Amino acid sequence: MVNTLLEHGANVNYTFEEGITVSALMLACRKGYVHIIQVLLNYEANVNSTINGGVTPLILACANNHVEVVESLLEHGSNINSTVNEGVTPLMIACLNNHVGVLETLLKHGADADMSTKTGITSLMMASRCGHLDIVKALLKQGKSVDFTAKDGWTALMQACFVGNIEIVEVLLANKASASMINIEGRTALAIAESNKHYNIIHTIANHLIKVGNMGVEPNSTGYC
Repeated sequence: MVNTLLEHGANVNYTFEEGITVSALMLACRKGYVHIIQVLLNYEANVNSTINGGVTPLILACANNHVEVVESLLEHGSNINSTVNEGVTPLMIACLNNHVGVLETLLKHGADADMSTKTGITSLMMASRCGHLDIVKALLKQGKSVDFTAKDGWTALMQACFVGNIEIVEVLLANKASASMINIEGRTALAIAESNKHYNIIHTIANHLIKVGNMGVEPNSTGYC
């Protein structure tokens, strides 16, 4: 049906109201209709059209975990590092939703894992805060900096310490995350773990600091171990 309509001159980029203004491609990307998407792309549907503050077909596909759709959009020139709202990228959308397959596809096509939001939050920080271990591991395999800081001075390690995810803390430390960095509140990862009573993380970080010889530089520490 879609192919027939397009053959008879239907506007492939026509938009209509469905609460917000959307195109056929956007609806198909949200639902994951791969065959329809391919037909629309063959008729040169605009892969970089935007709605609602910058939402693109790619972002809709990423948010709804449609890996094959993401692949197809990227092959047709979709902007892999586009941003929506406060600087959120398609890669960040995958991180927030724990969509590992989407994330791997984006990274394969060159998504920038070091991009940050307007407040300086990176994909790794988001994954660490959300407790998405497989996402964290996939990002670290890219060899990107583990110690980027947001505007408030928080790091991925601090985020993991805040929520109490010991597995992510261990992975970050194994990838040389610094436990000695200080945020704008003057707190370290260890202090954050202490204030939230995550005792297994306190043990892990304290032992790590002793091992690397940095125990003496940690402020606000009770020395719990």
